[in-house]
Formats: sequence, structure tokens, C-alpha cells
Amino acid sequence: IEEERQERREKEQMARRIAEEKAAKYAANNDQREARIHELEQQRKQREEKKIHDIVEEDRRAKADRETRIENARLAKRNQDFEHRQHEEAEKARLASLNEKREGAIAARTDRSKEKEAEYIRKRQQIIDDLAREKQNRQERKAKYVYEKSAERARLLKEQHDQQAEWDRLEDQRTQAELKRDHDRNMMMVEHIEKLKQERDRKEHELQVRKEASLAQRRDHETKSNEERAAKNRELAEREEKRHRHIADREVQREQRNQEYIDHIRNLKSSEEARARDKHEHLEASRQKAREERISRRQDKMEQAEQRAAINRAREDHISKRQHNRDLKEVDKVRKWKEEEQTKQLELQAKKEAKRLAAREAAMKKQQEEEEKRLEWQKLEEKRQQNIANKDNARIEREQQRLGGTAITAN
Repeated sequence: IEEERQERREKEQMARRIAEEKAAKYAANNDQREARIHELEQQRKQREEKKIHDIVEEDRRAKADRETRIENARLAKRNQDFEHRQHEEAEKARLASLNEKREGAIAARTDRSKEKEAEYIRKRQQIIDDLAREKQNRQERKAKYVYEKSAERARLLKEQHDQQAEWDRLEDQRTQAELKRDHDRNMMMVEHIEKLKQERDRKEHELQVRKEASLAQRRDHETKSNEERAAKNRELAEREEKRHRHIADREVQREQRNQEYIDHIRNLKSSEEARARDKHEHLEASRQKAREERISRRQDKMEQAEQRAAINRAREDHISKRQHNRDLKEVDKVRKWKEEEQTKQLELQAKKEAKRLAAREAAMKKQQEEEEKRLEWQKLEEKRQQNIANKDNARIEREQQRLGGTAITAN
């Protein structure tokens, strides 16, 4: 029992001594740490004081430099003001001399302008006198010219009257010849018109046959409209033919009456009646010409209407083709735009997917690195704890060996 008690007391003493040594070691470490902290605080204080000293010194140097620049600026300003005053005085002197020269030039120019004005007034009066003399001479020449022209006009008027009488006599003869020639020409014109109508009827008939052959393949309402138009054209042709026959009969009757009237008043004709007859024949020719022009215009209108219809059909076909081509182009544009949009969408999705994969890989890599660091820290911590435990065990073993050796020595 005593040995057990002795052994227990030795263990308690050894544990107490170990605790005291540990506390003494902890106190020494604490003292060293506080000394190191105090040393670091002193060093930091010295550094801060040095920084403050450097800042104050830099501010002092900057202030001195600023005062030097201000003084230099003041000196430069005084020199600039002095030079500016000198320049202003020189400028005033120059302006004074320029004003004197300008006043002299103005006076000279005023004198010259007065002399020029007097010269201008003298020349103007001379020109006015010359114009008055020229006007008087022109009036005299005009009166002389009017007298000469009036005499010449009276002579010319007498000659004109004589020529008019001769012309009236010749005009009567020419009128008779013209009447006969017009009658022959009218008869030839009637025959020519009949031939033209027959030719036109033949061409219209052939054209109608071709139209009916070509229009047989079209729709029913077009066939009906073309037949109605052909009927109207035939009716118009018949009416035109009747009207021309009636006109020809009236022309023949009128020519007969005119010939009878000419035979009746041949010995009583005069210049006035000849002029009236000429006017009447001219009017008839104008009417005939107007009738022919109306016929020609009517035919031209019909041809133009057919041409316009053909042009309208061609234009509508061309417009429909252009619209179809434009629709095809628009469809092609829309298809290309959709393809481009799809390509852009696919590229955008690919970029987003690449960014997402890169972010995921970066996150996984970061997580893996953090995991590796954590494991490494755990290993280091375990190793440190194991080292601390090994040190404690070694120290305990050394104490036990030491205590064991002391007990053996005591025994």
C-alpha cells in the first residue's frame, strides 16, 4: 500500500511538475509574444512618425516651391504690364500719326470730289444741250421723212388699186378653171373613197375573220364582247357608207346647181361675186377636208383603241410577271433571313453553351482546388496534432524514465 501511495504521489508530483513546466513554458512564450508585439508596435510607430515627417517635409517643400512660382508669376506679370503699357503708348502714337494722315487724305479727297462734281455738272449741261439739238434735228428729219413717205404711199396705193383690178380680172378666169378642175377632182375623190371603203371593208372582214378564229379559244364573255364590238363596227361601217353615199349625192346635186348658177350669172359676174364664189369653194374644200380628217381621225381612233388594248394586255402581263418575280425575290429574302437568323441563334446558343461549360469547369476546378487545400490543411493539422501528441508522450516517457532512475537511485 505504501509503495502504491508512494507511486501515486510520485505520479501526482510528476503531473504537477509537468503542469508547472507547461505553465512556465506558456508564460515564457506569452512574454516573448508580448515583447515581439511591443517591438513590432514600436517599429510601426517609428514608421508612422517617419511617414508623417516625410509628409510634413514634402508639404513644406511644396509650399516653398509654390511661393517661388507665385513670386516668379508676379515678376512676369509686372514685366508684362510694363511691356503692355509701352506697346499701348507706341500704338497711340502710331494711331495719332495715322489720324493725321487720314485727315489730310480726307481733305484732299474732298477737294478732288468737289472738282469732279463741278466737271460732271459742266459735262452734264453740255450733254443736255447736245441732246436738245439732236432732238430738234430728229424732229425736222422725221417731218421730212413723213412727207416723203406719204407721197410714196399715195403712189403705191394707186399702183395697188390698178394691180387689184387686173388681179380681179385674172381671178375670174382662174375661178372658172378651178371650178372645172374641182368638179373633176371631186368625182375622182368619190371614186377613190369608194375604193378605199371597199378595201377597208375587205380588210375589216379579214380582220374580223382572224379575230373570230383567235377569239374562239377565249372565254365566253370575251367572245360575246368581241362579237358585239364587231357588230358595232359593221353597223358603223354601214352607217359611214350610207353617209358617204348621201354626201356624194348631195355633192353631185350641189355641183349641178352650181354649174347651172354659173351658167346663169356668167355674164353678170363681178369681182365681188368672184371673191364670194372663191370663198364658197374654199369653204367647201375646207368642209371636205374636215370630213376626210374626221374619217381619218375615226379610223385612227379605232386603230389606237386596238393598239391601246394590246398594249394594256401586254402591260398587265408584264406587271403580273414583275409582281411574280418580286414575290419570288421577297420569298427568297425571307428564306435567307430565316436561315441567317437560325445560324445566328445556333452560334449564340453555342457561345452560351461554351460559356456555361467554361464556368462549370472553372467552378469544378475551383471546388477541386479548395477540396485539395482543405485535405492538405487537414493532413497538416493531423500531422501537427500527432507531432504535439508524440512530443507530449516523449516528454512523459522521459519524465517517467527520469523518475524511475531517481527511485532506483534512492532504493
